[in-house]
Amino acid sequence: MDDVYRKAREIDPVVEEYIKLVTVAQKYPAQAVRSADGILSLVECFGHDRMVLACQIAMELCLFGFNELESLLVNREDEKYHV
Repeated sequence: MDDVYRKAREIDPVVEEYIKLVTVAQKYPAQAVRSADGILSLVECFGHDRMVLACQIAMELCLFGFNELESLLVNREDEKYHV
C-alpha cells in the first residue's frame, strides 16, 4: 500500500488522506487495494482538480469507496461545490 499512498500523495495530500480512509473502511485488504487502484485511475478520466474536490466532498459525506467517489464525479456533484 505504500506505493499506492505515494501515488496518491503525488496527486494531492487530500487524495492520500481519502485513500487511507477507504482502506480502513474496507472489510478485506484485497478489496482495499482494488478500491485504491480504482480511485487513482479516476484522475485520468476526471482530472486533478475534480478528483481532489470529489475526495473532499466524499470525506465530508463519509462516503468511502471507489463506487461512491466515481458516482460523485459522474453525477458532477463536485461542480456544485466549485467556486
